[in-house]
Amino acid sequence: MSSSFPSTPPRSTSKSSRKLTVPDSPMLMEAPITPPRKKKQEFLCELWCALTNKCGNMVNKSVTFAELSGFLRDKTEIYLFMNIKKKKKLVLELVCRYWMVLQSFVKNTRLEKSDLKSETRDARVILSSLMINSFPQEVLDTRTDSMNPVSENCYQKAQEVVTEIFQYYPNNEEKIFRLQCVDKVKIIEDFMKAFKAWQIQDCKEVMGSLKVYYEEWLRSKLVISQSSMNEAQRTTILETMDKSLKETKIKMSKLIGSEEANVVCKEIEANVERTEQESKIIRENSNNNNNNNDNNNNDNNNNDNNNNNDKTYRELSTSEKLRAYGIPSKLRTGRLNSQNNNTDFPCDQEKVENNNTIGQEEKHNDQDFVKKQWINLDTIIQEEGNKKYWKDFEVEIVEGKFHRLFELLNELLTRIKAIAPNSSHDLLDDIIDVSFIHHTIEHGTLGICVCTLLFCFYATQFYSIFNAIWDILKSLHAPAKDKQWIEWHDKIVQDMNATDATWSKLLPAIFNQFLIKLDEIEESIQQCQSFLKQNSKFRHNTNKN
Repeated sequence: MSSSFPSTPPRSTSKSSRKLTVPDSPMLMEAPITPPRKKKQEFLCELWCALTNKCGNMVNKSVTFAELSGFLRDKTEIYLFMNIKKKKKLVLELVCRYWMVLQSFVKNTRLEKSDLKSETRDARVILSSLMINSFPQEVLDTRTDSMNPVSENCYQKAQEVVTEIFQYYPNNEEKIFRLQCVDKVKIIEDFMKAFKAWQIQDCKEVMGSLKVYYEEWLRSKLVISQSSMNEAQRTTILETMDKSLKETKIKMSKLIGSEEANVVCKEIEANVERTEQESKIIRENSNNNNNNNDNNNNDNNNNDNNNNNDKTYRELSTSEKLRAYGIPSKLRTGRLNSQNNNTDFPCDQEKVENNNTIGQEEKHNDQDFVKKQWINLDTIIQEEGNKKYWKDFEVEIVEGKFHRLFELLNELLTRIKAIAPNSSHDLLDDIIDVSFIHHTIEHGTLGICVCTLLFCFYATQFYSIFNAIWDILKSLHAPAKDKQWIEWHDKIVQDMNATDATWSKLLPAIFNQFLIKLDEIEESIQQCQSFLKQNSKFRHNTNKN
């Protein structure tokens, strides 16, 4: 009996036949089930919550600078964009995705896949608000109590970003609405503008320092190239300086570009060469005039010295008398053997006049004798005390004893910080780190050889300390003193690179001049303060009348 149903076709094993096979069951024709796509608000809420959980805790608790820096390089678990799976990503990428979704939600633009390259720079700036908020001194290189307007504005905007972004926790997407996000975007953009303004200012300050370093290296190179030393040593020194000049130029190129850096360096080179030529002409003319006038003025000077010494000495203050002999009056480490040698003892003229009855001429001679005896005694004490102090310092260096050196460094640090701006105190502590210098000297890394005490040019650490202190004092004294101060600097650099240079000769001369310069600056400040005080009293009395 034949069946009314068609026979079943044979099963085919070929790929082509399988492709043509139509499934009988209509259930197989249904589309696969896919999860619903998330809305922007959901993505933004998830990213915002992850950002707050991860970064907000670091703001609330006290962390060190190193811990916060390591945290910003850490990885956190976040949702990949348009993906259900969770993967480990950097905190920077978390901020990138948050910033991208936030802008898209505010501007109502299409949210597409992106490699986040364009948002990476903005994300780094946003993350920097955490560092600025927690460590303004380290990041902005200033103190909170003495910020300039640009740094202060950047610090305030960073605080707003931390408060409104990293410490704000949305419970669900319903609490995220567009007007609220518009304010958040404005806060971030305002911080970016403030940060950019600070970067520009900081770049100018860094460029100014690099220009000064480049000019000083050039000037030192000219001095050394003209010095009388053996050819091998001069070649080694010049190669080291050329290397430093090249490194400084590379740093300039990173800030302003190679072309602009070349222009700046050429201008500095031309200025240094012109200044050197002018100084050379002035020195030659001065030497010629001095040689011509010395012979003519010797007799007159010898006759006038005896008459002028008394009056001049009487008009000078105690600190001026001490400084005239190279003794800084405010030095706490001690210069003289006696503690009462800086007291003035004026002559008692009435007693001399009452006791002398032999005539007016004899009384006058007696007074001169008494005055000369007192002046000579004071001079002898000061000179001998000064010579003894620096001679002892020289002997101690030869013997490998450096406690007096550390005392002088401590005094330099204390006195400079007393007159320098507060913003430079951290730099001063780094430059004059007495404990570090003590360690380097004891281990021979500063270039001091206790046996021979020959100064070798590999003592770049000491040159850096000398140059930094010299530059700070240059910024504190009157501009009229710059020329003389620069000439002394060049002379010391030349002495450092002489073939017969020794630490025992160089250090006393350098520290003595530093302390004398400090005395000059401190007395100028005192005179200015006294003038302002008197002027203020005069105005007060005038207004009162």
